Amino acid sequence: MLCSTRLRALLSLGMVLGLGAVGTLAAWSQTATATSGTFTTGLFNVKLSGVEANPTPLALVSGTALYPGERVSAIVQVQNAGNIPLYYAMFAKGSGAFSTGLTLSVYTGATSTGTACNGGTLVLPAVNLTAADAAIGSRTGPLAPSGAVPLCVLVTLSPEAPTTVQGQTGTALLRFDADA
Repeated sequence: MLCSTRLRALLSLGMVLGLGAVGTLAAWSQTATATSGTFTTGLFNVKLSGVEANPTPLALVSGTALYPGERVSAIVQVQNAGNIPLYYAMFAKGSGAFSTGLTLSVYTGATSTGTACNGGTLVLPAVNLTAADAAIGSRTGPLAPSGAVPLCVLVTLSPEAPTTVQGQTGTALLRFDADA
């Protein structure tokens, strides 16, 4: 029994010393933090011929005393006034009493004589203007920061325009939806 009592005392002493060892921690510690550099968001800004076109409409093309088959043209510059590349899609629609008698065509790289678009590439063959948006081509880009693309817009009064459109007014709207 004596052996058993001594064994128990020795084991008890081991438990006490073991608990003391677990409760001892290092007196020194340190924390390090890594900080990133500065983040800056890009500037996104599309202009049409130097004008903030939203919400102000830009008069692209106008014509008075049009007759069937007559055409008017003008250049519009799609400009990236921001500092990140942008993409854009074009949509056309008409409004007014005779806008459905109007067709709209768009050329890139062409010049305008006021009644025609010379040279360049046809992006949109004549589309009839209706009250609903008509997509013109596909999403275009990227347009580099400070970049610009000149587009020649040609509006024609249909040669088949009925006499009921005489003396009426209408408009052609070319909308640009841009994103980054």
